[in-house]
Amino acid sequence: PPGAGSVTASRAITPAPTRPAPPRRRRRGACATEGMKTTANAVGLSFMRLDVYRVARELAVRGGRAAIADAEVRAQAHRAATSVLLNLSEGLPMATPGARRRHLTVARGSAHEVAAAIDLASALGRLDESEAAAILVLCDRVSAMLWRLMR
Repeated sequence: PPGAGSVTASRAITPAPTRPAPPRRRRRGACATEGMKTTANAVGLSFMRLDVYRVARELAVRGGRAAIADAEVRAQAHRAATSVLLNLSEGLPMATPGARRRHLTVARGSAHEVAAAIDLASALGRLDESEAAAILVLCDRVSAMLWRLMR
């Protein structure tokens, strides 16, 4: 016989019924790269749908690919064209008007710098005039758009 005070377990312990776990909700912005598309039709962040972003992106691509024979002018045009897109992208989501205007002002100045580098390369005969004209149209267009955004 069992000793005094001891308890015998004569019944089996059954686990409590479990409910299935609710489906996991994805937090907004949980993965920075998932869902990001690089095509013009399907873009990830809201500011990427704006015309000014698309024109600045085209300027960065065309400015970076410009076949400028002078390496120094080519590098300067590429840096400035990249700066237009990056400063625009940094400034558009800003909540405060001052910070937004500051980034857009820098972006607009960089667009003018691209225009000057392209014009110089064309004047020196280091860039095809038709290619220069196409890039200058983009510079003018993005500069006008940035001006309107700053007002």
